[in-house]
Amino acid sequence: MSNTGNKLKTLIDGYVGSTRPTDFYFATMVTPTQIQLDSSQGPIPEQLVIIPEYLRSFKVNIEGNFHGEGHSGELTIDNSLKTGDRVIVLQKPGGQKYLILGRL
Repeated sequence: MSNTGNKLKTLIDGYVGSTRPTDFYFATMVTPTQIQLDSSQGPIPEQLVIIPEYLRSFKVNIEGNFHGEGHSGELTIDNSLKTGDRVIVLQKPGGQKYLILGRL
């Protein structure tokens, strides 16, 4: 590769490295709202962790027929993360937010 090509490659590598592009990581729940990445020294503050609704406790309305009678009600689904759960995390570019994708 030419000297100009090497310089260009170095510049591009430096830029991509400094922008910290999106990547995924493995982590452990330190609390129900805080994670510890396998590759980091300390826990990630909970204000930087995004937990989707499907990984929380949530309510759904249900309707149906049972023995010819109509029934409806509310059902609570507790899919919340617990301390010690292993998760896969997507890091926002720049490393300022972490989205938990799911349990492992």
